[in-house]
Amino acid sequence: MIEVTNWTHCIYKSTNDNDHAQISIGAEWIDNSSKECFFVSHLDENHLLVEENIFSELEEAVYFINNNFSRWEFVDLEVINKKSKKDEGGCGSCKAH
Repeated sequence: MIEVTNWTHCIYKSTNDNDHAQISIGAEWIDNSSKECFFVSHLDENHLLVEENIFSELEEAVYFINNNFSRWEFVDLEVINKKSKKDEGGCGSCKAH
């Protein structure tokens, strides 16, 4: 489940295709100043935007993504990244020699 502590590196991925949903941070220009906001984006297999919702609070974005996409597979990209780096070899693995 995506939470306020893991939203920067976790996504939901569709099991039927390569669509995915993620939260990102950005800003909107409101009343002559920038205002931090959070985007929940549904992207297709080519990383093209299918749908996007904007929230002023992270908690709202987390609630929305979990209610709308938690039926998809939860993916922790940080774990995947650590596994791929571990499998690369190098000095710590003895695979280089």
